[in-house]
Amino acid sequence: MFARNVSHGVWIGLTALLALSAHPTPLEAQERIRVGELQAGFTVLYANEGSGNTIVFRGEDGTFLVDTMADSVSSDLARALDGLGVDDVRYVANTHWHQNHLGGNDRFSDSAVILGSEALRTRLQSEQRLEFLVDQTFPALPEAFWPTVTFDDAVSVHFNGEAIEILHLPGHTDSDAVVVWPRSAVAATGDLWTPGGWIAPDIDTGGSLVRVEAVLRELAARLPPEVKIVPGHGRPGTLEELRDYVEGLRLTNEYVRVATDAGRDLSQIIDEVPGEVADRLGPSTARLLEASYGSSSSR
Repeated sequence: MFARNVSHGVWIGLTALLALSAHPTPLEAQERIRVGELQAGFTVLYANEGSGNTIVFRGEDGTFLVDTMADSVSSDLARALDGLGVDDVRYVANTHWHQNHLGGNDRFSDSAVILGSEALRTRLQSEQRLEFLVDQTFPALPEAFWPTVTFDDAVSVHFNGEAIEILHLPGHTDSDAVVVWPRSAVAATGDLWTPGGWIAPDIDTGGSLVRVEAVLRELAARLPPEVKIVPGHGRPGTLEELRDYVEGLRLTNEYVRVATDAGRDLSQIIDEVPGEVADRLGPSTARLLEASYGSSSSR
């Protein structure tokens, strides 16, 4: 079931997304994919080369995946799943359109339902030009990569004893989806956040740092205290870490809003940033201030 359906040779490592992470998860140089057990029924696969994480949820009904990594490690993902004894993938949920999170979709399109927001499907059907995160044009992908079930707001999948919620919460892009397992207290956020670092929004495809703050605040309010939150890159985090991240976003966006209303331009906003904001953002300060400034039209 892991034979390639389409040969496309697309480079899809959005490594610039990882550049903002102050504490990336360490991987041994020889490892392409590291396997981490999250809790009963849940495994997280971590890849290098800028690829996103893959979550593997297994039970009596079969296997549910969140994201399928980058094309450059798609074969490695297949081998990792084989090593776990996975041969029954029935659902694949994509967290957003960035191709380092769905480069393996075509391996499952003949046998699994691929879920994603309607905006994600639309993005994959046409060329995407990025300038803020990376200076690169991403080609449209073949139909085998597109979600076969889409939604505008939310969809529920009843599988392995869970009522899995997939919520369209645009912020990093206009296509973001968060996957929540209420009974198991697990959530997957894609690139809306990462613990121990920062991820800038993709302003060129509908992202907004202001909107990221809003949707993460909404998400934090609905998650249980014991939840394990798996980001699109890096290690799982806690609800406390997510709330701290939201507070950092609040401080950043509020500072930029006030400074912009006072007539300051971007260079002044960066030069005059107060310590309480700069200390939060660390080496990512200038980039995230630029992202917040660029998100002003979304306020």
